[in-house]
Amino acid sequence: MLKPACIIASSLFLLACPALAQKTTLNTSWESGKISSSEILEEEDISSDITYYKTRFGINQELNRQLNWSLNNTLYRKDYDGQHSLCNDYNQALFGINYLPDKGYCLIPQELRLRYKNKEKRYEHLPEERYSQNNLELEAIYDKKDWRLALSGGMNDFDYQRSNEDDETQSYFNMDAKKILFDERLTLYGLARIKNIQRSSVSDKNQDIW
Repeated sequence: MLKPACIIASSLFLLACPALAQKTTLNTSWESGKISSSEILEEEDISSDITYYKTRFGINQELNRQLNWSLNNTLYRKDYDGQHSLCNDYNQALFGINYLPDKGYCLIPQELRLRYKNKEKRYEHLPEERYSQNNLELEAIYDKKDWRLALSGGMNDFDYQRSNEDDETQSYFNMDAKKILFDERLTLYGLARIKNIQRSSVSDKNQDIW
């Protein structure tokens, strides 16, 4: 499983050294409301109201004109009226680093993005359904005058409480391309997705998705 300890330690170090940052931005928000389950669970035969609570905290530091980092944490809870077994909440932490390399070489991207996400989801009355997700992704972006290319790849790790046989690891690669032709009269788009899924269960050990 991908471990968040090194990333958390790095973010705490940067936070403890404000002299390294040219600009620091803090933001927080809280939201609460009621929605219908049919709005988010169209495939389910469930008709009940959902009361939700969402709290978010974030920090962004610009170290210099080329490098910045951010850390965001979200707490989200959903209470299903009359369906207590579905009540759940999750805690999600997202850490990101953006780097703008020096220009001058055609093979060097205009932007590099490193993202790490840790998500813990819990069901109030179904502790065996609890799971954790860890995602690490690197993205390179080439943004020129008449074309754009984004290449990204990473790993997704799911660890389920109920059984180790349900644990799953995904590795993936994405490519998105755009080309502008004839003085912006025509734009061509292209994309590719490759995903490899490995499960702990013997029945479905490996699966490739194109």
